[in-house]
Amino acid sequence: MENNNSISILMLNIQGLRALSNRSTLFSWLNCMKADVICLQETHSTSADEFTNWIRYESDHGNNLQRYSVVSSPGSARSSGVASLYKPSLKLEYSFCDDDGRLVVAHLSDVASESSVFQVANIYGPNRKQLGEAFFTSILPQMDPSLPTIFCGDFNTVVDSDMDRLGCNPSS
Repeated sequence: MENNNSISILMLNIQGLRALSNRSTLFSWLNCMKADVICLQETHSTSADEFTNWIRYESDHGNNLQRYSVVSSPGSARSSGVASLYKPSLKLEYSFCDDDGRLVVAHLSDVASESSVFQVANIYGPNRKQLGEAFFTSILPQMDPSLPTIFCGDFNTVVDSDMDRLGCNPSS
């Protein structure tokens, strides 16, 4: 975070980081972007430890120049998984991760200015309407309404099915 209380956040659906070359390419690019918080969806990590090991490997090989830390919710080797990376200038005060690789809520604060806590909700929503409705309803109890909040991610949500299917086969 800069001294003017601004924060830069980057959101990416990365469609899998299981391959070492994908992780190295991502971190090389992130080193140029220098965002404060990176919200990743579809990591395809199978455990929080696995994603932490991926970060450690990139750090050990000189490819995590921003020194990102991570809080993640694993999915499977073929789907889901979300991760929120944050710079050392931010302190993780609290985190919540669901069991389905679809949600990470991180309460963060600026270490240097001891600023107020804010929360970032990193979401990878289901693409089926009924599952999506249940998922988004389940998020609310995990959020602190008294904190400034940033919602980001891949919502996979159809708000208006007529508009979403405009020009396509409406029965698909």
